Amino acid sequence: MKAKTKIDQLIAELVKGGKVTAEEGERIFKKFWKDTEDERTAIKKGFKKTAKKIERKIDFPTREEFENLKKRVAILEKK
Repeated sequence: MKAKTKIDQLIAELVKGGKVTAEEGERIFKKFWKDTEDERTAIKKGFKKTAKKIERKIDFPTREEFENLKKRVAILEKK
């Protein structure tokens, strides 16, 4: 939350200096926070999409396949 604190401080300075009103400062903060949240969401979606593409190309085993292999190895190790 360092970014939030920095933005709060910057807006407080602007309000104190008379550059913006408290209401304008609040509006600026809310818009900034919403925009960054939207951007963060878009980045996460893009990352997930890219990860899925890579996963398909590499042909990783599914969790179920992996668990089945672990069971088979455990059985073979007991023999």
